[in-house]
Amino acid sequence: ATATCNTNSWVHIAGNAIQTIQGVNTTAFSNVDINSTSSVFVGRDITINDNLQLTAGYFDLRGAITYLGNTSGNITGGETETKRIRATTNAGGTDDGIGIGTIRTTRTDPTGNVANLGLNFTPTIALGSTVFIRGHERQTGMGNFSVFRYYDIQPTVQSNVTVNSFNYFTAELGTQAEDL
Repeated sequence: ATATCNTNSWVHIAGNAIQTIQGVNTTAFSNVDINSTSSVFVGRDITINDNLQLTAGYFDLRGAITYLGNTSGNITGGETETKRIRATTNAGGTDDGIGIGTIRTTRTDPTGNVANLGLNFTPTIALGSTVFIRGHERQTGMGNFSVFRYYDIQPTVQSNVTVNSFNYFTAELGTQAEDL
């Protein structure tokens, strides 16, 4: 089907089975509410201009990119262990940390918890136009795996940043022990 989403409209995705956002072209939504007892798979690149509301279930990036609006795109509803963004590859969505999908936004002079993506930081100087990316593919180093979340900050103006907090969930630890 083809959907034309009006500005400020909401698309509610609910149900008991895995659902997939697909299509030939990138779909642009104003607001999306994920309210599923399972997962919503992102099957192709999409844009969410305003709010990605996490009410229940997983928003699974798989191998696609979800673009958040550059001025107002936000994650709302508060992520938890059982309602969160993740990236898997298999049909059941049971291989956390393997999918290469990302969620990203571009902001001017970002600071704090940009778009509620879970990394709170303070730069030493204004960063200018900055691409802010959150991914869930585990990273490898010296034979070990990281937690199933990473951030990539791509500023116009390079600056040191102070990371105030880095959020992740127990499920994103994989086999790693939390080392505080």
